[in-house]
Amino acid sequence: MKQEYDFSEAERGRFFREGAKVSLPTSDRESGWVGPSGPIGKFVVREARKSLNAYREQPELIAEHARSELDTAHGGCAHLQIAELVQNSADALLGSQKGRSILIRLGNGFLYCADDGKAIDEDGVKGLMFDRMGTKRNTRAIGRFGRGFKSVLRVTDAPEFYSRSGSFRFDRKRAKERIAEFESVGHYPVLRLPEPVEPNDKADEDLREMMRWATNVVRLPLKPGTHDDLVQQMRDFPPEFLLFVDHVRYLTLEDGEISRAFMLHQKYGELLVDTGQEVTRWRLFDIKHRLTEEARDDWHLHDEGDKVPLWWAAPLDRLDRPGRFWAFLPTETNSLVAGVLNAPWKTNDDRQSLLPGPYNEELIEAAAAMIAERLPQLATDSDPARHLDALPRRRRGGDDSRQAGLLRTSLFSSLEGREVVPDQDGRLRLIDEVSYPPVELTEGTDTEPLELWAAFPGRPRDWVHHKALTRDRLAAINRLFPPRWTGDERRAPRARLAEWLEALVEGKKDDDAIQASKAAIRTAAAISAQKRRNERLGRIVLRHDGSWGMPDPEALFLPQPDWDGTHGKVTYVHPELAGDSETVWALKALGLKVTSPERAFRLGWLSPPSKP
Repeated sequence: MKQEYDFSEAERGRFFREGAKVSLPTSDRESGWVGPSGPIGKFVVREARKSLNAYREQPELIAEHARSELDTAHGGCAHLQIAELVQNSADALLGSQKGRSILIRLGNGFLYCADDGKAIDEDGVKGLMFDRMGTKRNTRAIGRFGRGFKSVLRVTDAPEFYSRSGSFRFDRKRAKERIAEFESVGHYPVLRLPEPVEPNDKADEDLREMMRWATNVVRLPLKPGTHDDLVQQMRDFPPEFLLFVDHVRYLTLEDGEISRAFMLHQKYGELLVDTGQEVTRWRLFDIKHRLTEEARDDWHLHDEGDKVPLWWAAPLDRLDRPGRFWAFLPTETNSLVAGVLNAPWKTNDDRQSLLPGPYNEELIEAAAAMIAERLPQLATDSDPARHLDALPRRRRGGDDSRQAGLLRTSLFSSLEGREVVPDQDGRLRLIDEVSYPPVELTEGTDTEPLELWAAFPGRPRDWVHHKALTRDRLAAINRLFPPRWTGDERRAPRARLAEWLEALVEGKKDDDAIQASKAAIRTAAAISAQKRRNERLGRIVLRHDGSWGMPDPEALFLPQPDWDGTHGKVTYVHPELAGDSETVWALKALGLKVTSPERAFRLGWLSPPSKP
């Protein structure tokens, strides 16, 4: 599939797929780019003056602010520049009615990030300048505390921000000059001293191209030695990010050699993430959880209130793969539930690991309740047990984090009393409302007996659906049952072979009994001799007198051709069974044989014929 994302015509991009072109709407090109004399330019000047005045009054702030910037740029966020820029653009798009696109471009000594979202305002400027002073109140916003932009100082000394509402730049050398006029220190803060710029005076070819369609453009003149790390960040960026920012439809990352173009669209209630190489299908579920006082105290969310968003993205094409916790981008903490469990988790500085505490624990429990409630929506008519694949897999060495353990325990607890196991009609039932086949038939790779049993139209409906009988799905069902007697053993009660086979014939009469007996006999014959050994197969053979008997070679026989088998004490299979070649083959496989009248007479099973 050929696919590319083209900004060369100053439209916000086009997808080309085998000749079918989808054009994106263009921005309002009549809108100009406000210069330094505009409100943002004047605001930037005032804020920088305030910072300088504060440094004069309290020189200790200079070193404190400089250390804060260094800690962010070279600490946990040292390799997150691409992620932070994309997240900032996604938040800008959240406030836009028409904007849908983000472009990251690396080349010619610069890193660019352009979007057609809402132009920056005074609060946005403050968010870039100050530490932990983010002013985003929308719970769908990603950058919550305004720290992310500071990570760019690892790759640049002079970040530039161009917006239609006003443009400005920061510069380490210029900041040092301004502060050194009244105070000399070892390190100087950069982002507290913005200066307005005229955008057209600074524009290179790439910037001019982006200014024709974008609303905001970040341009970073790069330090030596930073290029390769940024390339790797771009190539590692996960396309699933778009699932949690559905207001962003297009994301393109260009590094001069490779262009990665992601598109998000919806179809039949599914979210489709198109990367050009593949299209992945997802179902997205979300809630807003109201925090308890204990959780709020553990991680205060400033003025955003006490409701926290939670998302669960289930990958419909790979539900059997264990997933991770995300904080809008992947962490290193396993969840073991399929897909992505996304939330504004409390993490360490590099956002790679979830931290312990009441806040995260409460969100995990809320997420478990949400998954338990929405899980049945993953089942389909063709596979009513598909949702079981999403449940946490069995523990394996090294992949069971503390958070994954809590999620597993909370999830299975939340599933108690819910209809989650499919019966033969595909209807979800309580775990104890259905019966389960013998253990020996669900071990190994031979599924023919199960398939034959499930193929009989007259089978009972209150048995678990055959699609649920895979190893991992049965393990999930077992986990739903309480511990047996002592210890932590959990497993569904299993039927004996005889009970399972007799279920096909139970209550059948007349022609239905004949068809049920044929199905049960063929199913029994498909079971390997080793698994049948020492196991009763039940009364599944319809006898010549209409009664039911076991396939016992010592007590039940196939009739001799041309002999009706109605004399004496010999018991034969029903004529309708004996007349069906496939059923006869199955009966012989179970050990039944043909017995002649002469042999029956010698054994005393027949009376001598009466004299005329």
